[in-house]
Amino acid sequence: MGVDVNGIFAAQDGIITRSQAFAAGMSRSAISRRVTSEEWTREAPCIYRRADRRMTPPAELRVAVYSAGDDAVAFGPSAAWWHGLSPAPEQSWVNIPVRCALEYRLHRRVRRRDLRPDDVVVINGLQVTSLPLTVLDSADPSLIDHALRSKRVSMRSLVDCHRRNASRSGTPLAGRLLAEAGERSRAAARQRLITILRRAGIDGWAAHVRVLGHRLDVAFADQRTAVLVDGWAGCLQSHSSLVTASLDTAGWQVLQFSWQELYESPAKVVAEVRASLTRP
Repeated sequence: MGVDVNGIFAAQDGIITRSQAFAAGMSRSAISRRVTSEEWTREAPCIYRRADRRMTPPAELRVAVYSAGDDAVAFGPSAAWWHGLSPAPEQSWVNIPVRCALEYRLHRRVRRRDLRPDDVVVINGLQVTSLPLTVLDSADPSLIDHALRSKRVSMRSLVDCHRRNASRSGTPLAGRLLAEAGERSRAAARQRLITILRRAGIDGWAAHVRVLGHRLDVAFADQRTAVLVDGWAGCLQSHSSLVTASLDTAGWQVLQFSWQELYESPAKVVAEVRASLTRP
């Protein structure tokens, strides 16, 4: 057995495809001899496991995906596990193109969908759905929140992926989950701002104040200073431009803080608030 073949087995949890063996210089008869001698075990058509390697969950997923064709992709819980977001599922979840013929059945859940190139990545030699699509496919609010909070994905990447796949089933649910995640993050950002102000000993403010018909996260009425915060969406500036213009016209100073500023640079937030309160 050549060094290249050993390297493939080592990199792929003891699994190799016939096309990979061919590419490493092996002939059809050489493959057959290894199967006959029980050095290799045939796990699916054209998919082999080295006999001295156990069939582990990663190996099972590789067999499920590799045996479904060159365009097969792990998706759903399998992709979430491969990305390190969740535990290994009990069965393999495999996405294949709509017109792909799949004759060999394994213990796997198959979805037929044509995926865009932007929504497929290769991790450790296995094709899986991209992280944004994997998160959206989960339809799990806690997983969405975790992926955003840990910065594995951005809200912008999720929104872009959602728009790319607008015609897919489950789109309305994904859109609703994104909106809810944005609201949860804004509420958390607002509470973070309040905590920063209290710890800094800054008073004279009120939360959830309505001014000129606009709901402000925090307002210093005496100094006519409004504070707006953003969640993970990162689009506060675009959707608050009318609010800012209206407040500016009425003589209010508007401060805007992103999620990252609130959680990573609280001293900067305090400094800007103090400076606004002492302006002439």
